[in-house]
Amino acid sequence: MAVLALGYTIQFRTGVRNSDLLAVLWGFGAAFATFHTATALHAFHAGSLNEAIESTARRTEELFGVRVGGGVYVNYLFVAVWWMDTLWRGRIRATKHRTTEIAIDFFLILIAFFGAIVFANGTIRYLGIGTIALWIWAYRKKTASMNRLTAGE
Repeated sequence: MAVLALGYTIQFRTGVRNSDLLAVLWGFGAAFATFHTATALHAFHAGSLNEAIESTARRTEELFGVRVGGGVYVNYLFVAVWWMDTLWRGRIRATKHRTTEIAIDFFLILIAFFGAIVFANGTIRYLGIGTIALWIWAYRKKTASMNRLTAGE
């Protein structure tokens, strides 16, 4: 979450999506997300995917009243999308359509939001709220400065 926050803050403040610094941060973040996902599976669910799905279903039912365990697969998709975006930002330096960039950014931020605020408790939730507030601040600062540039100030 911290790497995602730092990467998006830099991106929102500078407007630069493909830099060496962001490629390194994104790669580190994707590696950490992979490590986190694998470690959580073993530490909290004894390596059992079925247990992880059941646990996720219970927690989702507590929060939303619907028993769905598919969030485990959403976490796997999150990691895969982050790695794909890392390749795009780094070595490939491919130009993505703006709609694709927005969809990827929205998905990564949405899953981070749910993981760090909705499904989290205590200190982690407060850190997640602070991180989302930082993103909003950075994005608003970028938008305000871009508006000043287009207005000719």
